[in-house]
Amino acid sequence: MLGQYLGAGSATTKLLLHLNGNSTDSSGNGNNGTDTNITYSQANGRFGMGAGFNGSSSYINVSTNLYALTDFTISAWIKTTDTGNKEIYEQKNTADNADLDFSINLGKLNLSNYNGSTSPTVTSNASINDGNWHHVVGTRSGSTIKVYIDGRYDNQNTSGNTVTVGINTGQVGRHPSGGTTYLNGSIDEVIVENIAWTPQQVAKYYSYAKGRFGII
Repeated sequence: MLGQYLGAGSATTKLLLHLNGNSTDSSGNGNNGTDTNITYSQANGRFGMGAGFNGSSSYINVSTNLYALTDFTISAWIKTTDTGNKEIYEQKNTADNADLDFSINLGKLNLSNYNGSTSPTVTSNASINDGNWHHVVGTRSGSTIKVYIDGRYDNQNTSGNTVTVGINTGQVGRHPSGGTTYLNGSIDEVIVENIAWTPQQVAKYYSYAKGRFGII
């Protein structure tokens, strides 16, 4: 599983966007994205090219062949100075509005898991809007939702929803509602898995990524 962002993904990987000039899904599941006002460049990438978002109209819409997720992991690399409530990645069930929301708000990393009636949220202690690249991860295992920053555990909420929601839309860089949720910054290597990475696996992915590409 870990390090599979280099290639075709693993059996647990449901979405894998390298964003190396396009939003083709490399997981093997055909969840290819459709770009709106995305700028691909080396400057916007952590590993090679990445996706630039302009804060007003940029987003990637992922095709509707996504999966119902009970336990999950959402992983991405992000660089931004945004201070508002901005989306990194979101999955939504249009039937009952249940969703998984991975975002930045007031500089902090947020993960919420809305099941149609309640929305438990975990917010990081550390800020990630300093204009530097950060690896951000959100997981749910049972009723516990956690966030990690740069390979390290940051915070958790033990009242996360355990209801499995059928997710059939996904977006990178904004919430489907649009409005002020558009991210201004860069995103690279978006991964969605149907298992929760352990703290050891998050650390391994982060260390492997930096070592593989010689990044300090």
